[in-house]
Amino acid sequence: MLNRMWVLVGCSFLGLAWAGTSIWVLNQTPVSDTLNGISAPNSNFAIAVGENGAIVHFIDGDSGTVMPSGTTEELFDVYASSPNLAVATGEDVVLLWDGVSWTTLRAESDGTIFTGTWISPEEDIILYGFIASGFGGFVCPKIPN
Repeated sequence: MLNRMWVLVGCSFLGLAWAGTSIWVLNQTPVSDTLNGISAPNSNFAIAVGENGAIVHFIDGDSGTVMPSGTTEELFDVYASSPNLAVATGEDVVLLWDGVSWTTLRAESDGTIFTGTWISPEEDIILYGFIASGFGGFVCPKIPN
């Protein structure tokens, strides 16, 4: 089952995301910020992330609701395994969604680019990567509590 596709690069008003056999069409969102990544774990829930810490939750194909992220850093990627567990990555920050709020999982101040997110189907491990100057990429595991 295909559960996500990166599509909102450079555009906050148009995009597509696949969730199973459903297609999400984002004609308009409640933010003017560019959205960089989207994840849709099922056909009635999606999360998009972007510039200035923008996070938008979509439910049942609505036009979205802005959720406080607690950061103004640019967010590049998000992976939601369910409406109650998601991880978002960006410049100097990794955020964790518990179904109620976003909390900071990791924060840096040196321009670290956190990328590539994934949650196991059992939701027992969260992975995200980062690019370190001169060292290439690293993958960091997080075991949810």
